Amino acid sequence: MSAPSAASTPVTILVVEDEPGVRRLAAQLLQRHGYDTLEAADGKEALAVLSAAATPIGLVLTDIRMPNLNGLELERLVREHWPAIPVLLMSGEVTREWLVEAVHDPTVKLLRKPFTAEELLEAVQEMLQSSASLRQRSR
Repeated sequence: MSAPSAASTPVTILVVEDEPGVRRLAAQLLQRHGYDTLEAADGKEALAVLSAAATPIGLVLTDIRMPNLNGLELERLVREHWPAIPVLLMSGEVTREWLVEAVHDPTVKLLRKPFTAEELLEAVQEMLQSSASLRQRSR
């Protein structure tokens, strides 16, 4: 799995997860592979981070089931206010309804928990490449 190019600006990923240990583990894994990370404990906190971010956020990695504002609601708000930011949803409990909602947009992908480090890194890379392709086609 290739990390971001050393010559390029690191991609910032916002990790949104209500379980502190899972959030920290995901952020550390991404950092070890060359990504910058920001963290939020729920969707409301993620919106505040997105609004205040000093550097562009390249991807939102969010759990679906969270208090205050869940990942699907967060994804809809990201689409509305920051349409260029891809969203990678993650959940260990995936119902048919969530699957239908999660696949309505090509910039949204679902990663089922538990996942390996390789699966996370592959999904992140795929989302970033897909997002870059969509931006180039829209120019």
